[in-house]
Amino acid sequence: MKMQLFRLLVSASRWLFWVLGLPFRAFAGSTDPFHENKKRFQQQEIWNEEYKIWARNGPAFLTRAKKRTCPNCFSPSSDHLWHSQDGYEYVRCSLCRFVYVTPYLDYDDWREYFAMFSEETRFINESVLTSRFEQAYFAEDRKRFHAYLKVLQRYQPRGRVLDIGCLTGSFLALARDRGYDVLGVEYRELAVEKMRSLLGIEALQGFFEELADSMIAGVRRHEIISMWETLEHVLYPRVVLEQ
Repeated sequence: MKMQLFRLLVSASRWLFWVLGLPFRAFAGSTDPFHENKKRFQQQEIWNEEYKIWARNGPAFLTRAKKRTCPNCFSPSSDHLWHSQDGYEYVRCSLCRFVYVTPYLDYDDWREYFAMFSEETRFINESVLTSRFEQAYFAEDRKRFHAYLKVLQRYQPRGRVLDIGCLTGSFLALARDRGYDVLGVEYRELAVEKMRSLLGIEALQGFFEELADSMIAGVRRHEIISMWETLEHVLYPRVVLEQ
C-alpha cells in the first residue's frame, strides 16, 4: 500500500512539474519571439561593449553629476532605493512617489562624453545603426509600428506626425506611406544622415527639449506626436510632455 501511494505521489509530481513547465517550454520553443527575432538580441553584445566603455570612463564623469529635485512634481524630498551597477542612485519622490535618478548628467555632459570617446564609441554607433537599417530589422519594425498606426488612424486618419527619438525613422516611413506628413527628432547625427539619404525622411538633429522652443515658435502643428521607447530617457519627462 505504501509503495502504491509512493508511486502515485511520484506520478502526480511529474505531472505537476510537466504542467508548470509548459510556459517555460513554450518560451524556449520555435514560437518564442526572442527566437524569431534573435538578430535583435545579438545586439546585446554591442550594448555590453558600450557598457565596458562606460565602466572605464563613466565614473570620472559622474563626479560632476548634479543633484536634482523630482522631475515630476519638483519636490526636493526623496527616499533612496538602490544604486545601479553603472553608478547611478535611484530614488523615490517622497511626495508623488515618482522614481528617478539623481545625481544626473545633463545634455552638455553627455555631448562632452561622446565627443571625448568618439573613437571608442563610433564602431558601436555604426554597428547599431547599420543593423537597424537592414531590411529584416526594418521589416520587423514596420510590423510592430503597423499595429500602432492602425489604432492611431482610427482617431486621426491624416495630418502631421512628429516622432521624437525616431532613430531610423521606420515609424515615420510607414506613416508617410499612409499619407501623413512626417518629421522626426533624433540626437544621433549618423541616424539623421541615414534617414535623409536612404529614406528621404526629414529629421531635426538634437535633444528635443533644446529644440522645442524654436519648434513651438515656428507654429507648426502636429496632430500626432509619438515617443516610442524615448520618454524614459529624457531628463525631465513632465517638461517634455508639456512642450
